[in-house]
Amino acid sequence: MKRLNQAVKYGVIFAATAAAPAFAEGIDVSGAVTLIGGITAAVTAVGAAKLAPAATSVAFKWVKGAIFS
Repeated sequence: MKRLNQAVKYGVIFAATAAAPAFAEGIDVSGAVTLIGGITAAVTAVGAAKLAPAATSVAFKWVKGAIFS
C-alpha cells in the first residue's frame, strides 16, 4: 500500500510539473535576468571579502599548529 501511495504521489507531481511549462510561455523574464547579471560582480566581491579572512585564519591555524606541535 505504501508503494502505491508513493507511486500515486509521484505521478501527481509529474503530471503537475509536466504541464507547468505551458503556462510560462508568455512570461517575460528579461528584466530579472538583466538585474541578476548586473549584481553578479557585487555578489562575487562580497563572497571574496567573506572568504579571504576565513582562509587567512585557517592558514594561520595550520602554520601555528605546525610550529607548536
